[in-house]
Amino acid sequence: MLAVDLLQRGGWRFDLTSALIGAAVAWLIAVLLYTRRKQIKHLKDKLWAPIQKWHREMRSGQSQRYLKALQEKLRGLLLFKPEEPPAIFQPPTLLGLPPIPSSKEIGQGKLADLQELPFSSLLKGHPYLLITGPRASGRTTALAMLTWENVAQATGEDEGKDEDLPPERLPLWIDLARLKELPPNTESTPLERLVELAMHFLPGASSKWLLKQLGKSPSLILVDNWEELTRDEQGIVAAWIVELQAQLPESRWVIACG
Repeated sequence: MLAVDLLQRGGWRFDLTSALIGAAVAWLIAVLLYTRRKQIKHLKDKLWAPIQKWHREMRSGQSQRYLKALQEKLRGLLLFKPEEPPAIFQPPTLLGLPPIPSSKEIGQGKLADLQELPFSSLLKGHPYLLITGPRASGRTTALAMLTWENVAQATGEDEGKDEDLPPERLPLWIDLARLKELPPNTESTPLERLVELAMHFLPGASSKWLLKQLGKSPSLILVDNWEELTRDEQGIVAAWIVELQAQLPESRWVIACG
């Protein structure tokens, strides 16, 4: 009652004509919006496109910087720094163990020879791979080119690739020769130690960003210089890998060893 009294004192009166005009105008606007909905949507998309592009650049900016820096660092692992490493890279001849023979085949003395594996299909099989061979046999180069191909998918260097696409797998380069450079920290988890090793190879990387990416993206973890470790250190790192495989089930590990 108080509200009505106040409105009446202020001179407010319900005007049926104005209400009908207002309703008619609202209805006309609604009809206009409905009939022009496609044009309005097109205009909205056109106006929103720059903002979406900015959002994509903000999301992918750190990823692109990381991949570009990693790519340049990998170039330094090669014998010289070629402008286009894939153009001169000759894939190594890789021989893999055959499938485990059945007891019948063993009884008949039928043991399969080593099988030649295509370099291009290495990541399509088992989640753990060991690349073995003597020093200077091309193990590190093979790891570097595996990473390079993965990075090229996300940096627009592959023809027809969208530069905004994330890598199929986040590449992480681990140089075990740098394990001795890590400060002793018994409270760090294996995942944190892995990231610390990756940052020793690429100091400009962000540990928080890497941890976040590893938690949500499939990864490609390339481990070099296994033979630089002592037996005890190899046991520690092997235990890390077992635990990390459980934490990162979509990860692929390629380890170069003697």
